[in-house]
Amino acid sequence: MYYEINSELSLFAATATVRVATPQAIKEASAIIKRGGLVAFPTETVYGLGADALNAIAVARIFEVKNRPRFDPLIVHISDPSSIAMLTSSIDEKAERLIEKFFPGPLTLVLPKSEIVPEIVTAGLPTVAIRMPSHPVALALIKRAERPIAAPSANLFGYLSPTTPVHVKEQIGERVEMILDGGRSPIGIESTVVEIAGEDAFILRYGGLTVDEIVEIIGEVKISTSNRRRPHSPGQLPRHYSPRTTIRILKYKEREEILEGKRKRAGLLAFRRPEEKEDYAAVEVLSPDGDLKEAAANLFACLHRLDKAMLDIIYAEPVPEVGLGSAIMDRLYRAEGCNKSKSKSKNKSKSKTKLGSMLLPLILIIIFTLALTLTLTPEAGAVAKSSGNGVLYADADAGADASLLLITEIYANTATRNERDEYVAITNPTANPVNIEGWSITDTEGRMIFPFFEVVPGQTIYVTRNASAFVALWSTSTARTGEAIIPDFEYGTDSDPEVTQMQRDERAFALRNTGDEVILLDKSGRKVDIVVYGDSEYECESGEWRDEPLKKPGDGMIFIRKGLQDTNQCNDWLILPIGASYHTPEKFFSSGDGDAIA
Repeated sequence: MYYEINSELSLFAATATVRVATPQAIKEASAIIKRGGLVAFPTETVYGLGADALNAIAVARIFEVKNRPRFDPLIVHISDPSSIAMLTSSIDEKAERLIEKFFPGPLTLVLPKSEIVPEIVTAGLPTVAIRMPSHPVALALIKRAERPIAAPSANLFGYLSPTTPVHVKEQIGERVEMILDGGRSPIGIESTVVEIAGEDAFILRYGGLTVDEIVEIIGEVKISTSNRRRPHSPGQLPRHYSPRTTIRILKYKEREEILEGKRKRAGLLAFRRPEEKEDYAAVEVLSPDGDLKEAAANLFACLHRLDKAMLDIIYAEPVPEVGLGSAIMDRLYRAEGCNKSKSKSKNKSKSKTKLGSMLLPLILIIIFTLALTLTLTPEAGAVAKSSGNGVLYADADAGADASLLLITEIYANTATRNERDEYVAITNPTANPVNIEGWSITDTEGRMIFPFFEVVPGQTIYVTRNASAFVALWSTSTARTGEAIIPDFEYGTDSDPEVTQMQRDERAFALRNTGDEVILLDKSGRKVDIVVYGDSEYECESGEWRDEPLKKPGDGMIFIRKGLQDTNQCNDWLILPIGASYHTPEKFFSSGDGDAIA
């Protein structure tokens, strides 16, 4: 089954009000949450963008406002540990010990989800991420709203996390109803994410709680923070927490060489206060005395200031990867664009062997080790290493799997004449770029071929019949992101020289209103993804679409995949009105004479 949303909902354009978090402001903010709106609020880690976690339509607005890919799950925030039972299907003994010790606090637990949690919150995963913040404003808001609140960081997706209300307003201030001002977030870095899976506990994201603190409570944990083809928690994509300015992490011996080159408009993110004034256009210091707790609290604020300084590049000094330093370096590695937070065993052998004499034994050892580690890690392809202190490190295989590219949106029955604004969206949920040169999209009647193009991790590309009509469509729809959306390809009339025209193979591709099939083919002609809707009579082969076709769309209705859910059935999809508000409708009553506008 898939969900159909009321197509008569009105357009929504939000202008945020920044309010000091008084009891009255919190009361008003809770009312916004209850009616399906969005509120940015402070936590001890970073500011969050909150919506009713049990309202799928409200949660959908989070993804639209942030321009966040739907395969990236959200964290559900609660105000009392008793709420966990409602959100999960089971809680084991390790989870209970962590809850008792660290709730409230900067810890997120990933647990088996209950049926009450909408799949859009979990990105179709069978688990849900739960956190109880310690910030008094966050707790008061959740308690007053009388429901759990789903909240990622209150920023545009992939950009620097906000630690002040000013950061929020600068990025999404025109897209949310209220920003609660609770001052600066004291920890300043996101929560640590821990997944409990059977007997094992995995660190999925470094954060405000150190690994050693967790090990002290539950014993051995495994580290699995590397790039995943499909994120199990927020913050696992290879590029994240990024300033708009290019950032590069300095190697210890590079600093003098860079200064000698006299690069103009370079900024420095220093761990400690520099001993001498150096030739940088701007310098921000994380902690004058080298305190990691202070450095974590200042990280995003310093990066925000450097990003506003009109620099060509930001150089970042590395910090020690111990305690909170692991979380700081994780953010810097992802900001730089690749997750170099490789697991390092603290018990590395210092012995060396000569390759020539040890080649065969070495190969046998590697094969044995790879076979053994498949039983030690959360997913195939991960390698576990012991640190000797109760921590196992697991490096997930980040190789790109092109078979995971997904069709994520289909707009066939448009609300305009000639339907030139029809489109298909395709998302890359892998951890690596995928070159789609020679790939094609077909409805079995016509086929359009892609030129050279790399779809980067997390990117959604838009393939439309007419680029100018597509831009006009989204320029009148503020419910999505509030910004113009430019398509990547067009397959009809060449309406925009800036948008790449696809090559037609014999007949043209077009989406029929009454029903059709949309098939993504790789260069070899293999079917990568397929979606069937309406009165399509396409005969699917084994492993393809496994359900009756999606219901024929009404005028102006769009099919949207629920996160990365991919069972090849109708339940993978929502159907939404194009350009409508994602608010749930509100009913109100009036009496007497007079006119009303709502």
